[in-house]
Amino acid sequence: MRAEKIVCVIDNLISNAIKYSPVNTTIWVTIEEQRENNRIQAVLAVRDEGQGLTEADVKNAFGKFQRLSAQPTGNESSSGLGLFIVKEIVERHGGKVWVESAGKNMGATFFITLPALEQNLRPADETCASKVSLTNQASAS
Repeated sequence: MRAEKIVCVIDNLISNAIKYSPVNTTIWVTIEEQRENNRIQAVLAVRDEGQGLTEADVKNAFGKFQRLSAQPTGNESSSGLGLFIVKEIVERHGGKVWVESAGKNMGATFFITLPALEQNLRPADETCASKVSLTNQASAS
């Protein structure tokens, strides 16, 4: 696993949450481990209070050159490649990526799962979870 690629994925998801959320809203980043069928994986979620996504947006979110209905709140540009690249990196590392949204103006949560590396495995009674929340203080231009 190339750590710098995973850092790029996380950076993209957090940057998008900031880019598409109004000022003074909260963005939550959580990571926890999930055990299933003797497999351990990391689950990362980035949740925002932004513009949310339509059903069509959710369906097309990871397509190449896709521009979704949400617009950057600070007039930033968007190439439509970021989430496509996120999906490529995550899948090449044996993981999955998806997005959930209750609809327009309801925020969105982007999830990634990645298999745990064997040297980092802990006994079943030891779990790891971490949560961080950020307030979007960026000013709109």
